[in-house]
Amino acid sequence: MGFARSQLKVYQVTLLISKSVYHTYLTVSQDHIRLLVVIEAASVTGPVKNLLSFCQWTQSPQARAQGVNIRPTLATYVRSGASNAFIDAVGKLGLPLHLLPEKGRFDFSLLPALRQLATSVQPHILQTHNVKTNFLVKAAGLHKLYPWIAFQHGYTATDIKMLAYNQLDRWSLRSAQAVVTVCHAFTPKLLGFGVAPDRLSVLHNSVAPFQQPAPEECARLAASLQLDPQETILLTIGRFSREKAHADLLEALARLQNTRPQGWRAVLVGEGPEQARLQALTAQLKLQHRVLFAGFHSHINPWLALAGVFVLPSHSEGSPNVILEAMAAGLPIAATAAGGTPEIITHNQDALLSPVADPSALAANLDRLLTDSSLGPRLAARALTRASEHFSAAAYRRQLIEIYSNLPR
Repeated sequence: MGFARSQLKVYQVTLLISKSVYHTYLTVSQDHIRLLVVIEAASVTGPVKNLLSFCQWTQSPQARAQGVNIRPTLATYVRSGASNAFIDAVGKLGLPLHLLPEKGRFDFSLLPALRQLATSVQPHILQTHNVKTNFLVKAAGLHKLYPWIAFQHGYTATDIKMLAYNQLDRWSLRSAQAVVTVCHAFTPKLLGFGVAPDRLSVLHNSVAPFQQPAPEECARLAASLQLDPQETILLTIGRFSREKAHADLLEALARLQNTRPQGWRAVLVGEGPEQARLQALTAQLKLQHRVLFAGFHSHINPWLALAGVFVLPSHSEGSPNVILEAMAAGLPIAATAAGGTPEIITHNQDALLSPVADPSALAANLDRLLTDSSLGPRLAARALTRASEHFSAAAYRRQLIEIYSNLPR
């Protein structure tokens, strides 16, 4: 019997979403459900956006009207003198937040701090979001005291040290009462870690409707970058790390320049350890006049509004938020079929997909979008519909609450 079903009343709620009626079971306590979320976060990434959106919604009149009474408490780690955009974002939303001081990545003084926090909150559900927290929760023995749900958003494999670090989940996750991953492509790895199939769920990320920026904001941005309004902007957004495969994109752009030397410019928004190598490769490929490194920007809507095509050349992806945001913005998309990306978009239906690590195929898809004036709008319209119908915040909330309701003790 599930935790929520054993202690909580169950109500059948009819949700009207995108003109379709869904019936689902939402579990609510006669008082409230205490949710403790522990996450290591210094910025507002895609997973963080989903988390904060859900927690904010639980405090809304709409949630109360649906009989949902969840009281979230968030906790994160903080080092002396370090800036933290996540803490700022939580503060703006007015959500309860506990700061856990740490001296380094694995400060074992966090173990008693986590135990003390859990004793104070007494959560009905304990939720974690990264390898480090999964490890600390199990090491602290909290998995024996509270129903524990662990989220797995994917792994970064920048070096051997990080590969070894990721293996900690092999020890931690098999003790969680539920494990939630963001795409079906990740399930074989988690099953290999020893996660029981009946404890594993897939929950794709969600996306909010696109908020069109003010025209003057877009005009100022275009002017500051000296963008030619007659050129189509090929936009990519993401951290400059190897798995994001920006080098493949540059190779594709070099091929595109041979077949279509005019009418486009590529803008790379982001920063990361690969930036110097990518800038050197840009010069080597003689793409300086075609490629702009725009730096990191937390507010991406003006960039999406300026773009004509969104490109994602990754070798590895989970449930990429940037793809969902490009879909919601009504952009044509050229991406690689990495990880969970093909679970979100389908080749020739709502995007163009190419094999991973195939710059020639990616270049061909970009050329198709630049050549066929009707193809991009057709794909973009279908992608926008798919985003609103299948990856809305309401759909995400409904699935997450069902996972909560089935969480075993």
